[in-house]
This record gives sequence, C-alpha cells and structure tokens, in this order.
Amino acid sequence: MEDLAGLGKIAEVILDKVAAATGTLYEPTKVRRLGRAEADVKVELILKTAAAELEAEDMRRRHKAELKTIEHDPKQLRERAGQRLITQEIKRQENLEVIVHDALAEAGDGDPRAIEDDWMEAFIQYAQNISSDGVRQLWSRILSTQATEGCPSISKATLDALRLLEPHQAATFQRALQLHVAMGQIMDVDPHGDEEISFNVNALESLALEDIGFLKRMQEKEAGLGLAGYTFSFWQPYAQVFKDQPEKIAWNTGEYLREMIPRIKRITAGDYDVDGLRKQTPIDRYVLTSRGYELGSILLDGFYDLMQADVLPKDAKLGRYSDQSVRDNVLAHWAGLFSEKGSVVVLNRFDRDANGKSKPVPERLFDPQKSDWTDISGY
Repeated sequence: MEDLAGLGKIAEVILDKVAAATGTLYEPTKVRRLGRAEADVKVELILKTAAAELEAEDMRRRHKAELKTIEHDPKQLRERAGQRLITQEIKRQENLEVIVHDALAEAGDGDPRAIEDDWMEAFIQYAQNISSDGVRQLWSRILSTQATEGCPSISKATLDALRLLEPHQAATFQRALQLHVAMGQIMDVDPHGDEEISFNVNALESLALEDIGFLKRMQEKEAGLGLAGYTFSFWQPYAQVFKDQPEKIAWNTGEYLREMIPRIKRITAGDYDVDGLRKQTPIDRYVLTSRGYELGSILLDGFYDLMQADVLPKDAKLGRYSDQSVRDNVLAHWAGLFSEKGSVVVLNRFDRDANGKSKPVPERLFDPQKSDWTDISGY
C-alpha cells in the first residue's frame, strides 16, 4: 500500500482492517467525503435509475388501464429491483467511505491496537447504514478509538445498540452524560426555558435510550442520595419542637435548628437512628448501563477522569453544567422535588478525618418556603 507513506500506524491498522473486511484496497487519497470525489460510475448508475423511474411513471400515465400488468411484469420487477439494490449499495458505500475518511483524520500518532475481525465485520455492517452526518462522526470516532492503544474499547453489543440511535436521542444522551458527570445523578432538570440543561426522565427520548440499552431506570425509596462531591440525606419533617403542635414543620425557626440539627449531625456521623428520623424517599432517576459507559467514553473526552476528579473542572465538554451556579440551581431544584415528597433535605459535603477517611458532614438545610438553603455547618 504505497499510499500509506506518511500515515501513522493507527491509520494503517484502520485501512488494513477495512480492506480485509470489504475486499477493497483503499488508498488514503481516494477515501474522501461525498461530493469531493468524481464518481463517474456512481453518477451514471444514479442517472440510469432516475431515467428508469421517469420512464415507468410515464408508462403509468399513458397506460393506466394496464398499470397492474406493468407493475407485476417479472422482467420489469427484476430491473427495478436491480436499480434499487444498486442505489442502496452506492449509498452504503458512500456512508462507509465518509466514516473511514473521518476516522483516518482523527487517528493520532499513538500506538495502534489490533482490531478483531468479527468486530470489524460488525462495525461495517452497521456503519454502512448510517446517513446522518452527526451520527457518522460518532462512528468515525469509535473506529479511530478502537484502533488506538490505551483508549476505551467499544463492544459489539454497544455497536448493535448504537445503530438504533437517532440524532435527537444522541443529543439527549449527551445531556444525560453531562448530568451524570457534573451532578452524580441523572434526574429531572427543570429547564426554565433553557433547553441546554433540560432533562426529562419521562420524555420519549429518555425512554427510548432505556429501550436501546444505554440507560437503566431506577425507582426506589432511599434515605439518601449520592451526588458528585455531596450527598442528600432525607429526614422526617418534624423535630418535636412545638409540643402542642407536633405536626408543624418549623423549617426556618431557631427552635427547629437548635433541636433538629444536632440530632441530624449525630446520625449522619454514624449514630443509630433511635428516633426514626431518617425518611425513605422515592427517587426517580436513571443510571448508565455498561453500554452507556462505553458510549460516554467516546462522546466525552476524559470521561472517566472527569468522574473521578476530586474537584470538577470548568470543562467545556460539560456544556452549561460546567458552571457552578447552574449546578447549584440544579441541586436546589432537586431538593425542592424531594421536599414536595415530604422530606427534609440536608446537603452533606465530604470531609476527611485525621486518618484520611472520608465522612459526610451536614452543611446545608433546604428551606422550601424560600426555595433556598440554610447554612447549618455552625450548629
């Protein structure tokens, strides 16, 4: 393959595997985007197909009485079927060449990784049917990543699910990933007219992502919820502060804080909840499946590093969720949802003791009357 001169080893792996799987020797200078190559044969076939369709339509107009005979004539059926297959295969070839071209463009100078034959065959089988530009770019990146040592690997199961992904569903999944990384959970987000951060657990796109296999719905009752760098803990909405009115919720009174917060702190620190203050609260959310994690590693650079970061960086890949004020608003929104379910919501941060062990420390109490937090760290 003389044209491989100047290409990196990763590009060589891609071209070798594509050639072995398709039986076609690709020259890098001839693998290019649709519209840049002078495909005379393809154009001629397309024109022939269009001419045949026009001729058939003309015959229908002139011989309406014989339309049924014309449509079912075996010879004409074979001709039309042949033209349809030619057109279909041309489109598939164009799709595949666009994807391979972009994969070569993305291939870096790192060490190559061998691609298994059956993986490559599955990739070609699915990729050749991808016509959307945005989704084709995703498939190109998958191919270049699969051929690069040290990059996340994509399973055939994920390829099989990915072929069903629509462009608008990919955008929804992108927001789910950003939510997962930035907030530690995938739950409803009130858009307030801001579509860039909105996410609806019950939207058709979200349900479709669950059906495809990238998300898994969780509907459980929990006494707490893990977040990115924080936890929510849920408590019964009473402190027995007012002996004559035990049902009264004294959210923003000094009596409530003096009575309730020390008890919350003791239980949070590990003391047994003898008073039954912890509250099991229904939580409606999604988690990523193994396929979701694999796709996430492709869509977001440094996906796993971002999830494990002690301090979330202001990273453009997280979109609006890289903004601390946006994350704070989402926390308040979620706290409001749980308050509506009858829970007192406490936000706990993580601190390390002298032995380096991480433990939750109650920091803020959500006041639903003000839709804001009260600092309880000093109590």
